[in-house]
Amino acid sequence: VGAIRAIVIDPRSSATVYAATTDGVMKTTDGGDRWTKTGALKIRDTRALALDPRAPDVLYAGSANAIISKTTDGGGTWQPLDAAIAKAVPIRAIVVDPQDSQTVYAAVPRSGVLKTSDGGMTWNPFVEGLTELDVRGLAIDPSAPATIYAATNGKGLFKSTDAGKTWQES
Repeated sequence: VGAIRAIVIDPRSSATVYAATTDGVMKTTDGGDRWTKTGALKIRDTRALALDPRAPDVLYAGSANAIISKTTDGGGTWQPLDAAIAKAVPIRAIVVDPQDSQTVYAAVPRSGVLKTSDGGMTWNPFVEGLTELDVRGLAIDPSAPATIYAATNGKGLFKSTDAGKTWQES
């Protein structure tokens, strides 16, 4: 399996778990007794993983070489998304808006926070006020998804209360 970088649990069944590894995305449906590699993911060193809480068969995987891929069938098949989004740096974190499955955020060192509002077809930087672009982690407030937190490598935590349009040190 290699190093595990991120894990997500299917909210429909706690026995189904996905793991982002240096060998791609692994999946178990029996609580971890047996793991299998998911479908033909074109990235190997997977650094980030997110599951859509409204549609748990939809997952996003981010790689060490700036590729984000998406599956809509629980890992059976993967589709690479805009491969040039991050200037060849690792995708560090991905989060899906819990109330809008089309809205996804990605943490990318040197690029800050990228956002898609169309399920990953196009990505745009959302960095106004984000004075540290080495973003390593993201979290969305599930009860108020316009509130997003970005963990940085140099200046601590930033917070957005307008879905990533602007950021303030927190």
